[in-house]
Amino acid sequence: MTKRLTMILAALTLVIGMFTMSAAAATTADVTFTFTDQGITVSDPNDHGGYKIEGTRLTINAAGAYSVTGSCSEGSVTVKKETTGVTLILDDLTLSSSSGAPICCNKSTEVTLTLSGTSTLTDGEDPADEDSADADVADAFDGAVIKVKSGASLTITGDGTLNADGSNCKNGIKGGAAATITVQSGTLNITAANNGLACDNEVIVNGGTLNITAGNDGIKAEPDEDDAESKGNVTISGGELTINAEGDGIQASADLTVTGGAFTMNCGDDALTAELVTTIGTEGSSSGPEITVLSCEEGIEGGKVYLHSGSAAITARDDGVNAANDVAYYQMLISITGGKWYINAEGDGLDAGGNATNNSGGDILISGGETQVFGAANDGNSALDFDGAMTYSGGTLLAVGMGGMGQTPTNGTYVVFGQSGMGGRGGFGGFFGGSAGNTGSVSIQKGSAISILDESGNTLYTATGVKNANQVIFMSDQLTSGSTYTLQVNGSDAATAAASAGNGQSGMQPGGNPGQGMTPPTGEPGQGMTPPADGQQPQQPETNVLPFTDVKTTDWYYNAVLYAYQNGVMQGMDSATFSPDTNLTRAQMVQILYNIEGKPAVAASGFLDVKSGSWYADAVAWAQANGIVTGYDAFTFGPDDTLTRAQAATILMRYAAYKGMDVKASAALTFTDAANVPDWASDAMEWCASSGLLQGDDNHNLLPNGTATRAQIATIMQRFLTAA
Repeated sequence: MTKRLTMILAALTLVIGMFTMSAAAATTADVTFTFTDQGITVSDPNDHGGYKIEGTRLTINAAGAYSVTGSCSEGSVTVKKETTGVTLILDDLTLSSSSGAPICCNKSTEVTLTLSGTSTLTDGEDPADEDSADADVADAFDGAVIKVKSGASLTITGDGTLNADGSNCKNGIKGGAAATITVQSGTLNITAANNGLACDNEVIVNGGTLNITAGNDGIKAEPDEDDAESKGNVTISGGELTINAEGDGIQASADLTVTGGAFTMNCGDDALTAELVTTIGTEGSSSGPEITVLSCEEGIEGGKVYLHSGSAAITARDDGVNAANDVAYYQMLISITGGKWYINAEGDGLDAGGNATNNSGGDILISGGETQVFGAANDGNSALDFDGAMTYSGGTLLAVGMGGMGQTPTNGTYVVFGQSGMGGRGGFGGFFGGSAGNTGSVSIQKGSAISILDESGNTLYTATGVKNANQVIFMSDQLTSGSTYTLQVNGSDAATAAASAGNGQSGMQPGGNPGQGMTPPTGEPGQGMTPPADGQQPQQPETNVLPFTDVKTTDWYYNAVLYAYQNGVMQGMDSATFSPDTNLTRAQMVQILYNIEGKPAVAASGFLDVKSGSWYADAVAWAQANGIVTGYDAFTFGPDDTLTRAQAATILMRYAAYKGMDVKASAALTFTDAANVPDWASDAMEWCASSGLLQGDDNHNLLPNGTATRAQIATIMQRFLTAA
């Protein structure tokens, strides 16, 4: 037995020894080049011959392992076009070049860069020479410390350190069309005036330590507009990455996949972003990347964002996790299946939106993991924001923010405390009440201790509030629909609410812009609408936060337009114009309400003047089917007719009744022109006036047959949606 064991151990020793020799052979140089300012000396015991030397310029033109060492203030290493099987061993090399990249991998080459000791490469090119042709010539402008030209591949490995200095020229390490750059191991300290580690086709990081300081993006994959070959993907499975970038931290024009690694990031723009799909972690895995974003605009962004495993702590000046892009008809999505996510955002915490280009709303799916989301401490943003639907089916999510834009799931069990400006996106919870509506005043100050208790007083979850808030939404598989739960703030009961199940209604999509399938998303009723009835101007802010040049802070309707805009009720005629004095049409008024309802599926209307496929066809059909409009007769709606104030009041009262509100309470009209109210609109005008929705002009005229401007509708909709 002892003899047999000895034989086995001897065999294992032999195998290990063979493996060690093989690994050593892989890093043993066939040729050693030593750079000096005077030239390059060569140690070539086998007369290898796969190279060419011109002064302090070295060209590799055959496969092999080449060690490069020494120091030179004006030198370069170039791997000739289509040369494969090349290993460059950087062994304490200090090399600068002002006439091209210190190291250049020409077109269709395959190069492994093995780091040994500490090497420093400096790109001393003059950015004014960037117009020179990017060709396989010695004096071409490369704009990078290491240039990897089209169709080439570079793999960086070893246990040494590389200092890549592109701070006075342009990029650190840059790859061209159809090129691939892979980092396996080693330490890379990259500084760049533009991008740190970039490649048109693909960047892959499997390990190593990367310290990147960039004047633009830290890690980037983005093809040129005329490049049909490159993917634009970034894939990271390991390593320790510290990125300080004035632009994006990590950016992919197609897909970004991060399944491992440890990240610390400070970014002037987004931290991790992709145009198409951003995936963090691996679905079903208990391990994944550890991401710390100390500052950024948006934390994690992509058309679709999947958070599967690992963790992230994000501090964002705008949205924390954002599903958005400019790809037409792309379905936005945020999906959280596992992991642990902490988001402190000055914009929306989780934002799955649509826009005019996409013409589609975004969805949020929560099926696992633990997520804490803190939205902005103002009513213009929220912890949760989606234009499609939100489905909860597992995991834990705490969303803390302001209720003016706060939303609740459309499917799944949840509990909401405090104000909810938009329940389930199928209706405005703060106005229509119900479980998604107000549950009492909640005040959370920065630093407050937040606890959620069940009916027996057991603590289900605790957190620390990082900013002021008046709404808390909690989702957990510990909740039971119909059971009562208590929110405690700093140990005192702040609110009690029953858990609810989402009603399945889809989200409210703000109206599109002209030319995108519908008219402006707003419109306002009523000629002669003044500020408050006493004629006094409401107090206005000093700074205009609206993007519209035709709405000033001194305008009486400023606050109403601000509310409508920030809550998605109305948008501009274009990005810079609101057109407050433009009259509203009947179709536009109906479209506003249909938008609020989330655009449910409908059958065609019976109106002959509502053409199938028109931007307002579904809105009119929905309004007719639910008794909100009846038309001039059974076949005529008049979609392009200017809306009158009497018509607006009638449509609004019918919509309120559809939402289950009490519309019977009213009082006789006392306005000077009360006799001008049409009989068919008298009940509606009385209800609107007694409810404070219509207040008349300075001469106490209600003007029932007057037109309705966008500013007036914004005012009425604000009153309607914020009524207690």
